[in-house]
Amino acid sequence: MTRASVAYKRPSQPTPYNMLHLQHINVNEITAHAGRDTEVLLGLLRLAVKVGREQVENLRGFAELGDVEGCRFAIHSMLNTFNFLHAHEAVRLATELETLAHATSKPIPAATVEKLFLVWDEVEQDLISFIHLHN
Repeated sequence: MTRASVAYKRPSQPTPYNMLHLQHINVNEITAHAGRDTEVLLGLLRLAVKVGREQVENLRGFAELGDVEGCRFAIHSMLNTFNFLHAHEAVRLATELETLAHATSKPIPAATVEKLFLVWDEVEQDLISFIHLHN
């Protein structure tokens, strides 16, 4: 195959994602992972929705069982997802919860864990709004 026969795909034009007024994620920062390719970006965001939902269910299960070590793991996993999404408020809350989880051997109070679920719901709504807007 010669160089001339390879199809060239023009890079996507930058999109002013900040004009979408997403409150809980920063898509402009996420695009560093996707190279401004909208399809790659959408794939990453769909994966974040799937993984985030799984992480919420894992944390919910560990919390119901009173499994402190499982909660620590699940919170840390959610923290990684929030960091990827540049969901700064969610990162702050998950960091506080992770610190609390490491400071005690007692089960994390359900009300405290519930705050993280509420923050996930807000982040997930931003993700879904963005994905629907670009489909």
